[in-house]
Amino acid sequence: MADLQKKLYISFEVFAFLVKLVPRSVAGVIGKGLGLLAYYLLPERRKTAVQNVALCPNLPSYIKAESLAKASFANMGLMGAEFVRFYSMSKAEILSRVEIIGREHLDEALKKGKGVVFISAHLGNWELMGMALALAGYPISPLVKTQKNSFFDQYINEKRRSLGMKPVATGFSLRQVMKALKENRVVNFMMDQNAGRHGVKNEFLGRTASTPRGAAAVARKTGASVIPGYIIRTGPWRHRITILPEVKVINGHQEEDIVVNTNRFSKYIEEMVLAAPEQWMWMHHRWGK
Repeated sequence: MADLQKKLYISFEVFAFLVKLVPRSVAGVIGKGLGLLAYYLLPERRKTAVQNVALCPNLPSYIKAESLAKASFANMGLMGAEFVRFYSMSKAEILSRVEIIGREHLDEALKKGKGVVFISAHLGNWELMGMALALAGYPISPLVKTQKNSFFDQYINEKRRSLGMKPVATGFSLRQVMKALKENRVVNFMMDQNAGRHGVKNEFLGRTASTPRGAAAVARKTGASVIPGYIIRTGPWRHRITILPEVKVINGHQEEDIVVNTNRFSKYIEEMVLAAPEQWMWMHHRWGK
């Protein structure tokens, strides 16, 4: 298994070398092409994506399942190419290519000194969002899933730390999250994945889903401000981060409040996905298998 992981990582290094070597426009084509190749080479993921779109009643009626699924795969491939190129750009160039709207909401929340629970989704180039916010001076601590490939996991977390981010692993230690918020950091909670039996059962995009309760539980326990935000691609190598006003957290009966607040947070995530559905990760089992 270690040998396979190393071979896959070497393949990624070859991809990264090519993406950095060619012109930016060509790098984008390579990224999209690999994403579309994955659409055809990964039948189970393709089937999941197409079915998710087809069974989603809250999408506009003009959307075709296969077309949106392909666009989602292309977005993932392009995100990979952007990941490599953006990490080789200067701070000034990155910030010139990423517009940040609503910074005042994050600034006001941080003034309270209790940290920020930043709720978001796997939309657009979400890795770039953390990168750009860190470069803009915000103390970012993303909750990150440990990658199965240990070589790639080390690579990506080293890149994050190089910009001042302090990643916290999911399956996460609550103590680490509490520490980050006590240090008045911005802890990113991605709320658009299936939480199984541990989540809050609710409706997401018109279908019954299980939504992670961690953001609501942590916000209630710490008094941290809850700020929604997301990133979408607006053009070739151009992105926009939108930071929304603080969400009021309801505090009363513990379990009931966690459910109510999770449902409210989930509505924000739904609106984010509908802002650019072609840039969301449809191949994930959001509604279970």
